[in-house]
Amino acid sequence: MSETNFKVGDRVRVKSPASPMDGVVCVVTATNAGMRSPYCVELKDCSQGSWFSEYELVLAEPAPAVKECLTVDNAQTTGKQAFVRARYDCIDPIALRLVAECVGFGARKYGEDNHKKISVRDHLNHAVNHILEHRIGDQSEMHLVHAIARLFFAVELVVHSGAMKDRYFHPDMVEGVSEEVSGE
Repeated sequence: MSETNFKVGDRVRVKSPASPMDGVVCVVTATNAGMRSPYCVELKDCSQGSWFSEYELVLAEPAPAVKECLTVDNAQTTGKQAFVRARYDCIDPIALRLVAECVGFGARKYGEDNHKKISVRDHLNHAVNHILEHRIGDQSEMHLVHAIARLFFAVELVVHSGAMKDRYFHPDMVEGVSEEVSGE
């Protein structure tokens, strides 16, 4: 069995008799990333959220296509629901609040929709400037928060200009995802 038999997202059962993880189903997060054996992959334990590596893999279940993904409680205590493409639960609420507070301060200082009067090019320039200020160690303001706010503004302007779709698409996504059934 070679590492090409498994890909990121596959669900596998680990076999390691000396470990309490023996028999646990995990998700492959990386394949043979500099590891000793092609049988080894980096795993995330579905039940504990811990990272594991270098386990012999048995009983692989292929990763579902994006179209087939369902939001399901790992403990199977809740029922299946329609696939929801947006993963707000993956965005840290504190980071999101910091960006919203930054935008709120800007709205009070410059006016509610002032960011719409600035070009995409200027928003991107300011975002890059904030990133570079952060990288050189300037702590005079929360540069990464300002950079994210500027990037949000740029995305908003590009979407509303019609130059970019208002739904996320990646080439690896299965066609037909836009035909989702909304959960009730």
